[in-house]
Amino acid sequence: MTGTGYGKFDLDWLLNVLRIGKVNGDYEIGLDYEKGIKIAETFIMARYSMYLQVYYHKTTRGVEVLLDRILNRAAEVVDKCQIESGDALLKLIKGENISVGEYLDLDDNILVALIKEWAKSKDDILRDLCTRFLHRRLFKSIDISSVSGHVIALDPEELSNASDIVKALRNRKYIKERLYFPAEMREKINEIFA
Repeated sequence: MTGTGYGKFDLDWLLNVLRIGKVNGDYEIGLDYEKGIKIAETFIMARYSMYLQVYYHKTTRGVEVLLDRILNRAAEVVDKCQIESGDALLKLIKGENISVGEYLDLDDNILVALIKEWAKSKDDILRDLCTRFLHRRLFKSIDISSVSGHVIALDPEELSNASDIVKALRNRKYIKERLYFPAEMREKINEIFA
């Protein structure tokens, strides 16, 4: 839960206006056009707002970057540091296959337990990354879109042509370029990008 009011829509009404019909001989799920267009717009705008305000928020992205670095570092040192717990996750980190049952058993509790164990690792980098995560010393970020030539474009899902609102959002790209770094490097980073 984020505590935000974004992303709310009337799920009951959306389910009420869903229809199954044939399109070019195939059954498809659609909406009752007369009753469903406004709820479809509301749903699309709710999802769009959640992406802009929550899923792509700089703090959320910072946690994702930190977790990515933790898992990548664990993969680099898994044999060197004799990391042994979390069998299914370790198999994945090593690039090994796991069963469907093992996959379904993976959850955030397993990951956090491993991160707690890795925070005691002999590897300084892995230990630092895990400690940052556990103590919420997350990476900070600055906007570098005016500096970098590298662009990350995130296309929204293909949207229906049913309304002007949806048409306006359909081909829009969400571009956000940020550099993530440890907070103690803020002064040096600001000097570089000043």
